[in-house]
Amino acid sequence: MDLSNILGAPAKNQAAEVTDPIQQVYSDYMANIIKKMPSPGQFKVLTGTANSQVSFYFKSPITNELNATFYNNQLCQRIQGLGEKYGVGQVKVLSSPFTNAYNQLYLSLRYHLSQQDEATKQELEAEVAGSIKELRPVWNAWVGAFPDSGVPKLDDTNTYTALIQMTAVVQTKWINPEYVKNLEENPSYPYEHMAEFNIIFNKIPLSVPRLMRDKIKDVYSAQGAAGGLTARVANATQTIDGIRGNIKMPTAQNGGLPITGTTRMVPGMEFTPADPLTLVNELKTQPPTGVLKYDATITKTEDTTLNFEASGGTSISIPILSFFSLDVSGGARTSIFKEDFAGSKFTVGVVLNNPTLQPDFTVTPTLYNISTGVGWMNPTPVLQALENEGKTDVTGYVFDSPPTFDFGEGGDFGYISTYVLSQFMELNLKFEQCKSKEVRKYFEQHASASISFLGIPLGGASESSSYSYNYSHETDTSITVTLKPNPPGYTPGGGGGITESLSNLVSVGVVYPFAEAKS
Repeated sequence: MDLSNILGAPAKNQAAEVTDPIQQVYSDYMANIIKKMPSPGQFKVLTGTANSQVSFYFKSPITNELNATFYNNQLCQRIQGLGEKYGVGQVKVLSSPFTNAYNQLYLSLRYHLSQQDEATKQELEAEVAGSIKELRPVWNAWVGAFPDSGVPKLDDTNTYTALIQMTAVVQTKWINPEYVKNLEENPSYPYEHMAEFNIIFNKIPLSVPRLMRDKIKDVYSAQGAAGGLTARVANATQTIDGIRGNIKMPTAQNGGLPITGTTRMVPGMEFTPADPLTLVNELKTQPPTGVLKYDATITKTEDTTLNFEASGGTSISIPILSFFSLDVSGGARTSIFKEDFAGSKFTVGVVLNNPTLQPDFTVTPTLYNISTGVGWMNPTPVLQALENEGKTDVTGYVFDSPPTFDFGEGGDFGYISTYVLSQFMELNLKFEQCKSKEVRKYFEQHASASISFLGIPLGGASESSSYSYNYSHETDTSITVTLKPNPPGYTPGGGGGITESLSNLVSVGVVYPFAEAKS
């Protein structure tokens, strides 16, 4: 299966250079803010100013629904690394959901047997043929009598398929939890300890008749110690089928979650903290307990262009209206930096109040539990298949055809695992060679205008009066104007309005689940 045809994933992605001046300026600001955070090395700039504000109220405590906007735009998307810029890693959102790409990997996986194990399989099939033939009608009659048991009927024609079906049920649904570790370390354990069979598999339902239990024992006894191979194949089959099914058809029973605005469910996710009110409490503190900020020097080079002094001594030329603008009557846009009275030299500072750093806000896919059938994330089969690439005589997971993804750290197969949020951006505009009274008059005249900074509608596009203006350090030729979001500085959401929540996204942490196979 050629995954690139299905997903449009380029082979072995190279880090792409961000050339758009808006994105370059945004990345410089955010990179220098990230450097001031605790453990900055784990955080990245999520490029694209459209991602700078996110719906953060992730889950309703009443309905258990995920915020569909947050899920569709952030939580489920596959992430690609873009290398490092301004001393901090850069990543971008791809159009392909991570769950889709992960499922395609599992669709291309199979469990392969070496020549020796293939021969053992043939021997085991012959050894158990009689026992399976006697077990099948008893087993299937019990399944018919208890249709809600979640146990499949045994295949009517293929002995080995029936053997794997039986083994998967007994060793995942009916095993004593205290023996799970034993089976992980030694799949032959139950075959070598038949005297303990009733203890090892103490979850066999009481409704199972004695004859059916005895025939199951006969199947185990017929295989002997070599039955460990059957156990490994059954485990692999159950794992691959279970993960595929749970991604394709999420349900409450397999850990799926509903999302707002639709009846469909999505594969499960675990959030820490589990309650979004924890994030609300971190964001709302007044005055702020945590502040992240960075100042940059700006000069006016032409009537329509600014020069931004980026980190490392480089400069970025950016259109004035792309850098900062106000929406005024009639749909027109204006910018203080276009006005002659504003001068030609400025310092523009970005301030992010109350970043959510204690604790970190983390999201993880629900791990697949073979015993309960809940969850969908299990990287081990994929890692093993990557390690087995190029091998022909091997027992273990393999791909039908080599995947085209770049699984390495910073490649194109990551997902966001950590989010740092804050209140909406606060801007400090320092005019150093201006007519201060004219500058102040300008902002007073446009106090109700919507503000855009680097294409970001501050406070949300519909909140034209959500910012206040403060003036300080005023002389005849200089003034500092602070554009501060009004309390609470974010859109709380909650209750039935969780889809309306909004805050600033400072940075993200990204996990590349298969990077160790390429390290």
